[in-house]
Amino acid sequence: MTDIIKIWTVQDIAVLNKLLMGETYFPDLEKSSYFNNFPEELRKGNQDLYSFLLSTSNRLNQFNSNGLVFAFSKIINLEEPEYKNYVKPGSIDSIEEFQQFIADNQSAIKSIWDDLSVPGKVILELMIDLNSFYFLPIDINDYQCLMPPINLMGGLITIEDINDILDCIKSGHFSYGHIIPSKVAQLHLPVIFPDQLIGAYPVFKVSK
Repeated sequence: MTDIIKIWTVQDIAVLNKLLMGETYFPDLEKSSYFNNFPEELRKGNQDLYSFLLSTSNRLNQFNSNGLVFAFSKIINLEEPEYKNYVKPGSIDSIEEFQQFIADNQSAIKSIWDDLSVPGKVILELMIDLNSFYFLPIDINDYQCLMPPINLMGGLITIEDINDILDCIKSGHFSYGHIIPSKVAQLHLPVIFPDQLIGAYPVFKVSK
């Protein structure tokens, strides 16, 4: 099974323009409109989560990035006997497939997608080699469990669950299905190189 896949990210149009000019895009936490638009009472906690992901990525990749690119892929569940309970990020190969993927997984991604699909943004189709970096893949539901304010949902989620997710991230392993498994993987790129850009598309809303 190939480790070269297509993934999808929503970025400012300025990022697209930079890549089209042949420039490498280096994300920067301090310039992130997504995180800076959080309400004041949630901003510090979400920036702390982002900083944890960033420091982990830099440590594992021996990189010195100031930010991360958040991207989406599907989750492949490898059912062959030698891959018991093994999952990995999978390719979404066209904008039509990506649109359908988002529509089919609204319960997992809609709240995040609504915040991303705003004017001034563009969807980027990227080609990556999963062996080129530690991308810290995480089930979108696991990630949302970490977003403050953390809600243990009346005991459905435990502190042990939260610690297990954090341990997976620290080690670079895929954090998958600790709570309610979804089909959406969130990946974290320390950089986008111009030759990774395959296409660019307008953002779209997901109907309820």
